[in-house]
Amino acid sequence: MPQTPPLAKYVDPLPMPMTAIPDPSVYPGADYYELTMRQGTWRFHRDLKPATVWGYWARNPRDPHKAIGMGYLGPTISVNRDHPTVVKYRNELPTTHLFQFVIDAIRKGDPELTPMAPPPYKTKPPFPPNVNVWNVVHQHGGFTAPQSDGMPLHSFSPDGFHAESYTTLDPSRVKPNEAICAYTNHELASMLWYHDHGMGMTSVNVYAGLAGLYLIRDPADERLGLPRGEFEVPLILQDRTFHRDGSLAYTMTQREGEDTPVVNGKAYPFLAVEPRRYRLRILNASNERFWRLRFETPRNVLPQPTLPFWLIGTDGGFRAPLQMLNFLISPAERYDLIVDFSQMPMGTNITLTNYHAPVHFPGMPGMGPVISEIMQFQVTKHCPEAGTRRRRPRSSSCRRSHPSNRNRTPADGNGSRTSTSSSAP
Repeated sequence: MPQTPPLAKYVDPLPMPMTAIPDPSVYPGADYYELTMRQGTWRFHRDLKPATVWGYWARNPRDPHKAIGMGYLGPTISVNRDHPTVVKYRNELPTTHLFQFVIDAIRKGDPELTPMAPPPYKTKPPFPPNVNVWNVVHQHGGFTAPQSDGMPLHSFSPDGFHAESYTTLDPSRVKPNEAICAYTNHELASMLWYHDHGMGMTSVNVYAGLAGLYLIRDPADERLGLPRGEFEVPLILQDRTFHRDGSLAYTMTQREGEDTPVVNGKAYPFLAVEPRRYRLRILNASNERFWRLRFETPRNVLPQPTLPFWLIGTDGGFRAPLQMLNFLISPAERYDLIVDFSQMPMGTNITLTNYHAPVHFPGMPGMGPVISEIMQFQVTKHCPEAGTRRRRPRSSSCRRSHPSNRNRTPADGNGSRTSTSSSAP
């Protein structure tokens, strides 16, 4: 069974997914995007060679020669609540799968991979004999009309073969390898995500890289003074296994889970942070791994070995803030956190760790590889000097380490602060 070669930890900076740029001129009153699924290369670690991967690329209406993306995963779509979005999805992937051995095993009826219908029903192959790659995009967590939901039987192939329930809006504007979907964005401000949902091959398609973030924002939330810009950090958590040449190894036909943590497409990355509050938007995009996460600090920095944080939102949006020391996140779940590094001395390394979450959870002791360390936050960036013109939300400003600040919560909507005994910052 493939195993990832030893990798140095915390030597690669955390990548930040780019944000797609909408074109408001195509459908007046809506933001329009074009996302193309393509094969490319991506380097998961300094010590690994580039791997062949799949990803989404967004058309750039400001420069059609420079698509927005990074090869692996997809650009973030950021929209305002109740302002509709229209997306054209285009399939330009190869017609042979990146993990063709899995497709072949499913087609041959491997009992561990192919669902078998009980008598008197007959088993139906999940995809046609002439299709090795087909895809459809599902907006996960949204209130979506059926024709835009990206159901598995809406799949379409790079060469234009359609599953039995394929559908598209505005058919006159699509080619056989395309589909148009629309989203109302009526949800509360929250983080959704989009991913492949191809019939019979969702697991391998997502594993190859087909996933991205979809943020719904409400301008009224600016009054909350939450960290934003570079201080609002998305973390897409996945587990992957790599061959020695750096290519992706899909081992879930042999075991549960993979052996290496990957965040935003990098194995064991680090993020240099200032001693201040950050907002972390966390997505578990793993195929089957649960994570139980906490922020571990060096000894003698805090009274306890872990850094407390505030949970301010989950899949459906904001919730009453809750101070926590750890949390369990299952596949496809999203967590919205405020983490305060202001009390950490310069040079402190805080490690995001995973513990007591075996694969497959809640199995004990679990059959998959154990992953204990994920990434590191390194307090190495100095806050801008007082008096500069740089503007920041009032709750996110840098604070000098001082005992009077030690047990304070994030600022509330009025800018006041309360003690940790309160559940509402």
